[in-house]
Formats: sequence, C-alpha cells, structure tokens
Amino acid sequence: MPLDLPPGEWPGSTVIDRPTRLLLALTQAGEELVPAAAALAELGPEDTQRLITLLHQQRLAPWVAYQLQQAGLMAPLPEGLRKVLERVTAQARQRTARQRLALLHTLRCLGGHGIAAVALKGSHLAWQHYPQPWLRPMRDLDLLLPEEQIGPAFALLESKGFRVRGEEVRRPDDPLLWRVNDFSLFHPSGAFIELHRSLWFRPGEDLCGDFSLDPGFWGQEGGYRMPPDPDGITYLQPPYLTLHCLVHHLLRQNMDMGPLGLVDLQWLQAAGHLDHPVLAEAAGRLGCTALLTTARTVLAGWRQTRWLSAPTVPNWVLPLLMSREQNLLIYLDDRSVRGHARQWLAIQARGGRWSGPAPTRPRQLANLVRGVALLPRLASKAGVVEQLRRRWRQPPVARAERQLSPALVAATRELQALSRGQA
Repeated sequence: MPLDLPPGEWPGSTVIDRPTRLLLALTQAGEELVPAAAALAELGPEDTQRLITLLHQQRLAPWVAYQLQQAGLMAPLPEGLRKVLERVTAQARQRTARQRLALLHTLRCLGGHGIAAVALKGSHLAWQHYPQPWLRPMRDLDLLLPEEQIGPAFALLESKGFRVRGEEVRRPDDPLLWRVNDFSLFHPSGAFIELHRSLWFRPGEDLCGDFSLDPGFWGQEGGYRMPPDPDGITYLQPPYLTLHCLVHHLLRQNMDMGPLGLVDLQWLQAAGHLDHPVLAEAAGRLGCTALLTTARTVLAGWRQTRWLSAPTVPNWVLPLLMSREQNLLIYLDDRSVRGHARQWLAIQARGGRWSGPAPTRPRQLANLVRGVALLPRLASKAGVVEQLRRRWRQPPVARAERQLSPALVAATRELQALSRGQA
C-alpha cells in the first residue's frame, strides 16, 4: 500500500498506521514485543490483512514468527495469523535448504574448473549471523567473481544445466556491456544465481569506492576474504561484509533498506562488526565514514522508538517502507536515457571493463572513441531501441516526484544526505 502522507507532517516526525507500527514493534527485539503480540488479537479483519500483506512485502514473516515463538507468544495469536506465520516459516525452511544445496553445487562446479567465487551478503548473513538461516530470506544467491572469469563461468554453468532467464538478454560475451555488472542463471533446482563482477552497480562509484575492484582483492594478502569454510564457501571478511551491507541498505541510488535491513544491521552490530577498527579504516579510505554514523543513528532510533504508543515516529521510517514503484519514481533520474548513456560511455572509457586500473588520459580518450564507434551496433541490438523509447517517455524527475508525498520525498533525501555526510 503506497504511503500518502500530508505535506504538513514534514519536517517534523510523521504518522504511520497501526499495522505498520505493529510490524516494526514485532521486528524489534525489544520490550514492545509482548504488548505488540497482545495487540494482534485486537486487530480487525482489514488491519489483519494489511499486516499480513506487510509481512509478505517486507519478507519478515519467518523472523516475526521466530521472535514470537522464542517468547512463547505464538499460541495466543489469532488462528488465521498464526497459520500464515507457520506456513510461511515452513516454506522458508524448504527454500533455504534448496538454496544451500544449490550454492554448494554451484561453487563446486566453479571451483572444479579453477574459478574463484565469493558468496555475498545474503548467504553470509543467513548462515553466519542469523540464529537460523531460514530467518534471513534471499531472493537469489549472489556470487562475486573476477571479471575475466565471468564469461567462462557463465558458459560452464550453462553446460551444467543452469538456465538463462527467458527474457534475459545480458550475457558476458556481449561486447556492448549495457549497464550490466551481474549475470543471472537458474540452478537446475530452481534457485536463482547471480554472478557479479563488482559489488556496486556502477563503475567508478563516487560515493563509496568499490573495494572489490582493488587489484589486491583476489590475493590473500589483500585481507578482503575469509578462508573457505568447511563446506568450501568463501565469504568477505566481517568488516567488508558490513561495509557491503551499509552501502546496499543506506547508500544505493535505490535505497533497499526496509525493516529487514534493520535486522541485518542489528546482527552485525551484535557481533561487534560496526565497531571494528578495520571497518572504520576502510570507510575512511573509501570516502564513506558517514555510513557508520547513519547506521548507528537508525539502529538507536529503531530500538528507542515506542512504536505502539508514540503519537509520531522518526522521519527516516518513511524510506524504510517505500514500495518498489515509489523507489523507482524517486530515483528516476538514475534510470533516464542520459544516465544509461553516461554509464555506458564510462564503461567504454575503462576499455570496456568495470575492473582494472584506471586508464591513462590518452588511453581513456582512445577508449571513448572506440565506444562511440560501437554506437551503431548498440542501436541495432535487439530490444535496445524500444528500451530507449520507453525510457524517453518516462516523466522527468521533477514531474515524477510530484506524484509522491512531499513527506516521503523529503525523508528519503534526508536519509540519503545523512548517509553521504551532507546533513
């Protein structure tokens, strides 16, 4: 359900509906859990359905069920809500078990051919930080590979029965590299696998340097990766996992935090990773120290807010609850034709690669000429012209933002500015 708050609610704190308050109280591992569980019995049919919808949208049903089960509060719940939580938890257990087998199989296929891979944040959090892996839902299994091994890995997995998505047109052997840093395949079991050539979605990200592009990343001396675990899975070292999560949840152009992101950060903080000296050093080196302050501020506010009784809640709650459509509208400028062209040229300036050392000025100019020479091939590529036409018809950012609540836009800009150290 889209948020549509009156402009008068900004710049002070804002008001949210009771089901949303209950969701945030049930997610928070604090003293409001017991009264929140008791309040569930008082919800009418419409509010109960709204809460169930939120649990599905935010992928929080297994976590909320776990919290209630641990506190002995599941039995008194309304029967309909309890059955939904039990059903979704059982499905999450089965899905996570399939994903684990798919991850191990994929890594063995790659490792057997000398292809290195690092399992990224979803897998790491699920199996290393959460009390049970099925409590941390994963839409896909993200693997980071050296850029030069993406093509061989993709071809290898296809030969092993992995399937390309039906509408997938992104392939590592595409010389045009149209805004792509990840390539998707379905494991034979149905699990969704994404092969990444970098952590961030754009080369040369100016808001936080991408440490996965460091020339020493794939060497043991770099200190970025943990040794393989007993199952042969390699993860990022905890400070770099934490930095990856902070950028993903707080700094991406499409901020992707949500209440689940709060739970992620809670477990990282509980493990001491937010205070790790290597994290502070890395954030300083990569130019994003404000992320640490933002994470601590948001976590403290989440724990201290009395979700059930306070008349208003902090403004930063609004971006947590944005729908996907609202996210796209707010950040439409990054999805414009101009943005596509700018990024494509930036990739060509790097010699058609995301990683590797920055080119010299003469080489950069030569690469740009090469990129411009490829434009006729780009225009003839299947689907590209229609994609450009569709994006050209999208409303300008100023018009798009007028379709949203001013409170939501302002809250999003404030959180984004805080994460960039601009507040």
